[in-house]
Amino acid sequence: MGVIFTLTVAFSRIIVGAHFLTDVTIGMSVTFLIEVIFVYKLWKKDNDSI
Repeated sequence: MGVIFTLTVAFSRIIVGAHFLTDVTIGMSVTFLIEVIFVYKLWKKDNDSI
């Protein structure tokens, strides 16, 4: 549900003219990269205690 909402808002910003496609694409990419790093660090931290 959250992914659908995020994509809807992102594309609506393009349609309204508030952002360019590149702005939205880079924003999603940076957010995804930060999320991957965060999840990896949490996962690695949990497995180090075993």
